[in-house]
Amino acid sequence: MADRADVAETLPQAMSLVGFFIHLYLKNITHYWVLWNRWQRSAYPLLLNQRCTRSYILQPYLTFDNDISGVDRLHEHASPAALPDSSARVDQPRCMEETRVELGKELDDWEKRKTDSTTMMWVHGGVGTGKTALLLTFADLCRHHRRSVGAFFASNRFANCSDGNRIIATLAIQLIQAFPSTKKYIDKAIHADPFLFSRGQEEQMKVLIIEPIKQIATMARFLNAVTFGLKSYPTLIVIDGLDEVNGNDAQCDIIRIISLAIKDVRLPLRQ
Repeated sequence: MADRADVAETLPQAMSLVGFFIHLYLKNITHYWVLWNRWQRSAYPLLLNQRCTRSYILQPYLTFDNDISGVDRLHEHASPAALPDSSARVDQPRCMEETRVELGKELDDWEKRKTDSTTMMWVHGGVGTGKTALLLTFADLCRHHRRSVGAFFASNRFANCSDGNRIIATLAIQLIQAFPSTKKYIDKAIHADPFLFSRGQEEQMKVLIIEPIKQIATMARFLNAVTFGLKSYPTLIVIDGLDEVNGNDAQCDIIRIISLAIKDVRLPLRQ
């Protein structure tokens, strides 16, 4: 009877211990199952030369998350304060009414001449002569009438607005807004090259601006033809304050890249 009493007393303790080990075993199994699933979604498909649906392995400890959209990565490398309608520039002066009328008309006429061979206009003048005010006013006008592709107003007084490496990304975001059909081409290009934003400005201009425009150029010209020019598309790109971009080499590089882009883009863009 004593033996039975001892067994009855120790049995709950033994069952509790067995339950603990079963719980620990199942917990470990669950942990390794999660790790196995992560392996299957990331490295394993690449080893089999298959499409990875979750992430691309770049280096042993560096991955590019495929859940982040290309547009999100664009925003990381852009400068919102450089836009003419940004909150940083709300109080920045524009041209007063009935002032700079002739200059404004000259810019407006030039932008509307779709067949004109001159696709770039250089606005120059001394410090404090109102170049930025004039171009802000003109950019506002073209944006209001949906004739603006994008703009970048460089300045050393606003965050990231003097960083020349942010110009292309900032223009690419606005290109998507002006031509929504370019979004899929830009998004695809960014995911195809995770190191794109570490490359030179010329490569970024080609991948993020020129190639997407080429993809939609045929349709844009077709719409312009069938509507006899009544349905226009945005054409204007404004870059102001180039002398405030950090570094003379960066300034010269931007001018060179824009010049090359003008020769390569078939849409009559105005810059």
